[in-house]
Amino acid sequence: MIIGAVSSFLMMVIALIVSYVMYYNGTKNEFLNNIDQVIDEVKFEVSNENYDADIFEVQNYVLENMPEESKEFSSEAEKRNYYREAFSQLYPAKSGTTGGMAFGFSRLTGQYTSVISFLRSKAIATGSIVYLAYFDLDNNQIIYLGDSRDDENAIYYYTGSKYSIGNDIDNYVKQYEQTGRHDRMIIDGKTTKLTSLERNNQYLATIVVEYDLKVVSSVANEFLTTCLIIFSIGFVLLLILYFFLTHFLLINNLLKLNNATKEFSGLLSENKPNVINVKIRSHDEIKELSNSFETLENEIIEYSKRIEREALEREKINAELSIASRIQIETLPKNEYIDNNVILNAYIKPAKGVGGDFYDYFYVDNKLVVIISDVSGKGIPAALFMMKSKELLKSKITKASNLEDSIFDVNNELLENNAEGLFITAFVGIIDFDKLEFTYINCGHEKPYLISDNEIIRLGEESNFIIGGINDFKYKLEKIKLKENDKLFLFTDGLNESIDSNRIEFGYDNITNNLKENINNNNIEIINHMNDSLNEFTSSDDQFDDVTMLVISIKSNELHLNYKNPSFEIIEDAINKFNDKYSYIDKQILSEVNIIFDELLNNYISYEKIDNLEINIDTK
Repeated sequence: MIIGAVSSFLMMVIALIVSYVMYYNGTKNEFLNNIDQVIDEVKFEVSNENYDADIFEVQNYVLENMPEESKEFSSEAEKRNYYREAFSQLYPAKSGTTGGMAFGFSRLTGQYTSVISFLRSKAIATGSIVYLAYFDLDNNQIIYLGDSRDDENAIYYYTGSKYSIGNDIDNYVKQYEQTGRHDRMIIDGKTTKLTSLERNNQYLATIVVEYDLKVVSSVANEFLTTCLIIFSIGFVLLLILYFFLTHFLLINNLLKLNNATKEFSGLLSENKPNVINVKIRSHDEIKELSNSFETLENEIIEYSKRIEREALEREKINAELSIASRIQIETLPKNEYIDNNVILNAYIKPAKGVGGDFYDYFYVDNKLVVIISDVSGKGIPAALFMMKSKELLKSKITKASNLEDSIFDVNNELLENNAEGLFITAFVGIIDFDKLEFTYINCGHEKPYLISDNEIIRLGEESNFIIGGINDFKYKLEKIKLKENDKLFLFTDGLNESIDSNRIEFGYDNITNNLKENINNNNIEIINHMNDSLNEFTSSDDQFDDVTMLVISIKSNELHLNYKNPSFEIIEDAINKFNDKYSYIDKQILSEVNIIFDELLNNYISYEKIDNLEINIDTK
């Protein structure tokens, strides 16, 4: 309604403006055409009615009796009397008559009166001021000869008065000679139109029509006022019409649609969706909108049912994925392992419910095998391929005589029946605790770090090809020496390739710096600090890839304790340090050793009365 009313208002305003402009221009043109027509009539009548002789007589009289110098007047009456006296032959006497004849009424007076009457008739015809003037080209001035307003009360151009026009007359005469047209000229600040009068092909005088376009504006304003009244009445009637039309044809139907929408929304929230049929009797856009609403309601109902089915399916899939994730995690060894040789801690976080990363560790001939691997892809396919790869690696390494042959066989078997083209990267190493030697093969995997003597060392000169990529690929072996208390940090590329909101990777520098900051911490602290740094770096962004970390600490099997001037308090300290060092021993055996330890230390402290007693405890 508002848009329609505003549009109608603007259209009516535009129409009003156009009408006013057209009316004003038409009135103005008619007014100017009327003046042009009168000017042409003047010229015609002057030559046909012998006014030229009268004008000639008046002109000669005025020019012969012009006052020599101009004079300033204190009032309009003084000015009028001055010019009447100067040109007394042009005016009839006011008093004194003889035989019914006005005293002093000469032939010249009659001629002047005839000219003034002629001018007055033309002034009435044009609604303007008409006067007779002589253009004195030699002195660039206008000398007034007669005025259509020649009466006692009018302020007019007095006969014989002058007006200086400078060079304007030259321009006028030149234009008239070139075009033969009477053009406008500003005289004494007034707009005029002119016509030159001639007698015997000689310039006689000029008829000047002075006009004011305010007359046109006044007529146009009256027209505008009338139009505004009609416009206001029409606009009010239009508003009333709009109100009734919008109320009965639009608002009522929209209210029906609104109520139907609310009813449908309520049924939808109660899980009782039902199409609401709105009865719209009109056959317009509202009816089409109602039909669209019904179509939309049908689609929403169908969509809701589909969403409900999909939600049930997703819930079922999520439940199955949760079970699959638990099964997958359960196939991996424990995330913490401690024995007399090593302390091992692991961390794994799949990007999805199930993932393709895995780790494994097991003993073969008193040597510890450690594996960390990353399957190409993610989700269930990667998880299935991961389980197959994990079991295959363990089986081949356990049975093969050397590590190169076992990886060679695993590579060939993974290539069989692998239509999806899946593969794995893997780092497989064997720790020989007797020789403190670490033998490993890097199969396209991230190079691990060695923490030794407060140094961070990146392992691996060779980075062999992936497993499951090329048939009969020969993998190269590498070896390094280890020391007691050395640590190995293994990881998958989900760690270094994790990105933040600016698509910047976590990178190797962050890994190296984090290891340096935690160089003296235990395995769990290293993993926790690395994970905290990663979470801070990636913020709340979704995890891009599976992340797996493995930290292996080589234990020292020797325990050296020294107590000077011992007291009974050292017993508890010695037992605690012994238990920490050999925590992998069976609990029952460890308990019995603690009792023996306690008895020995107690007896030694109680019965050995030696000054500066010193107790040294060495185990291996």
